[in-house]
This record gives sequence, C-alpha cells and structure tokens, in this order.
Amino acid sequence: AGSCPSRPPLPPGPADGMGVRVGVDVGGTFTKAVAFDLATFTTVAQATRPTTHLDPNGVAAGVDEVVARLADAVGADQVDLVVHSTTQAVNALLEGDTAPIGAIGLGRRPDLAKARKRTALRDVEVAPDRFLDVRPVFLDVTDGLDEAAVRVSLAQLKADGAQTVCVAEAFAPDDSRAEARVAELAAEEGLPACTSAELTGLYGLEMRAVTAALNASILPIAAATARYVEHGLAEAGIRAPLMVMRGDAGATDMEGFRHYP
Repeated sequence: AGSCPSRPPLPPGPADGMGVRVGVDVGGTFTKAVAFDLATFTTVAQATRPTTHLDPNGVAAGVDEVVARLADAVGADQVDLVVHSTTQAVNALLEGDTAPIGAIGLGRRPDLAKARKRTALRDVEVAPDRFLDVRPVFLDVTDGLDEAAVRVSLAQLKADGAQTVCVAEAFAPDDSRAEARVAELAAEEGLPACTSAELTGLYGLEMRAVTAALNASILPIAAATARYVEHGLAEAGIRAPLMVMRGDAGATDMEGFRHYP
C-alpha cells in the first residue's frame, strides 16, 4: 500500500455554508486525491497510493482508500461532493473482462435478413484477440412485439450464460418503444439491459447494436464498482453526493454510471 505524502498542517476548516470537495484521479500507476476548500480556494489535504489493479474490487478499492484518508484529515462532515475518474470500464474492455451478452435484434419485413445480420454481432473485437462474448437472438416484430416470445428468449439466454442484454431494432431512433419494452422484460428476469436508441440516435443499425453491446458488456462491473465505492464512502462517514468523470470532462451521477458506463 502507498502512503499519504507529507504535507504542512491543515489550514482552518471551511467556513459555515462552504464545504470541501474531493477529487480523485485513477491513473495507470497511482490513484491520487485532493480535498479542495471552497471557502479558501486551497487544497487542504491530499493522498496517493498505487492504483489497485490487482485488488479483487479493482481500482475502486484505491478510490475508497484515498477518499477515506481525506475524510479523516478534513472531517467527513465537511465533504460536500466527491468526484472520481475510473478506468475500470475501459480496462474491462481492453482486458476482455466483459460479461456474456444476450444481443436481441428486432426487425420487420421486408428487411428481416438485413436486420438479423446487422444485429448478430459475431466477432466484435474490442482489443487485439479479445472479442465480445455475444449470444444473438432475433425476433420478427412486423406484427408487433410478442412478449411471450421475448420471455422465452430471455430465459434461454439466461440458461446459456448471458449476464446482461442489449437490444437493437432497425429505425429505433424513430420509435424506441419495442426496444424499451424488451429491456424492461430483461430487467424482470434479473438481467441488466440497455437499448441502442438510448445510447445513440444514429440510424446505422449495426453501429447502434455494437454501441449497445459494448455498454451492456460492462454493465455488471459498473454496477459492482458503484456499489463498492458508495459503500466505502458510507463507511468513511461521507454523506455527500458521489459523481464519476466522463470522457468528455463532464460528470455523471452514479445512476447514470450504472446505466451508461
């Protein structure tokens, strides 16, 4: 384990009504955190440790550790926001540590063959010699969505080892109701699910299907990361909101991270 670097004595605590915000950066080598006092616009505490790639809980374990150190230093009740970056989702893709996916394609006549081909998602390579583990299913929804058939397909996918589901339908950006209903039925089966139209408005069916499959493949690890970090903050006595940095430098709350890692 790494140790907290030496630092000068902390300045006086934040003024009434102003809190401390904690930011954590998960790097390839080190996980670093700072506590920033909004009243004085100064960094009042910092912590560093080697990134916990080999921990059973992944890099989230290091996030919890450095945040707990800062909470001890400044007072957990003074923290009003925690924001962290995470490489866990990207690492899962690069290392092939993804969940088996049930890829449910939906299509209508006369384009059934094309829709089936573009949602089968065979051989999706996410890193050299690392491929998504996809179990494709295709349903004809020309005459509407047959929910009984969907339930049968979901049960079979689950029996075949699928741990998560993505749904992609031709022209779903125009009408996503069938996709959304399949995702709801998947959730009832205990399978985390996402749809193509909620992730992108692109009309290209194959691109939407691949996007949904990538997202679906890391839904379980995102949920596990969220639970672990939230539990760690609670253990440290922090009741402040927790957010995750996005790749575009924005941030999302944990509910967003769970659904769109």
